[in-house]
Amino acid sequence: QLAVLFLSLGLISIGAGCVRPCSIAFGADQLTIKDRSNDKRLLDSYFNWYYASIGISTVISLSIIMYIQENVR
Repeated sequence: QLAVLFLSLGLISIGAGCVRPCSIAFGADQLTIKDRSNDKRLLDSYFNWYYASIGISTVISLSIIMYIQENVR
């Protein structure tokens, strides 16, 4: 069981390390606007929502894991 745990943690870290840095850059590349005066506000809003969604999803997933750990046997 310990080997499966370490293998799964390694795969999770590789997956998160490969996807997360690229997804924010790919999303920012999609934001092209004809009116360039609003680009900075739009990018700031995009980055704020991106990091807020990462934080909220982390809290929700950890809450579900804690619930399962305490109540499911």
